[in-house]
Amino acid sequence: MATYAFQLVGAFTVAATVAGPKADRTPFDSLVGLGQRSGFLAWMLALFMLAMGGIPFTAGFVGKISVFTAAIDAGYLWLVIVGLVASVGGLFFYLRVISLMFFQQPVLAEAPGTMTAPPEPTSGGRVVLGVAAAVTVVLGLIPWPLLNLVGDALPF
Repeated sequence: MATYAFQLVGAFTVAATVAGPKADRTPFDSLVGLGQRSGFLAWMLALFMLAMGGIPFTAGFVGKISVFTAAIDAGYLWLVIVGLVASVGGLFFYLRVISLMFFQQPVLAEAPGTMTAPPEPTSGGRVVLGVAAAVTVVLGLIPWPLLNLVGDALPF
C-alpha cells in the first residue's frame, strides 16, 4: 500500500500538471504526444504506470509479489490467478497510455501548425515527482528495509 500510494501521487501529479491549474479533469487527448512536448513528465508517468503494472525492478513488482506470495501461502491460489489476470488487464491499459505519449503526434493547438505549450510542473511538483520516482525505483531494487519493517509490525 505504501509504495502504491507513492506511485499514485506521482501519476496524479503528472495528470494535474498536464491538465493545468483550471482543469477539472485530464482527457486522454492531453497525454497524446506528451513525450515530445515534455519528456520529463512523460517518463515520470511511464515509470509510475509500469510500476503500478508490476514491472520488475519497481516497487510495484515487489508489492505484487509480496501480496501474491502471501495469498498463495494462505491457500488462496484462485485469488492469485484473479489478481494476475487483473494485473495483465491493467498493464494493457498502462501500455496503451504510454504508447499514446511516446508514439503519437501531439495534439495541435487552436491555430493550425502550432503545438500546445509544453506543461511544466511547479517546483513543488518536481519535488513530489522526484520523491515518488525515487521511492518507486529504490524500493524496487532494495525492498528489504520496508519488507522487514512491515514484517516486524505484523502481530503474527
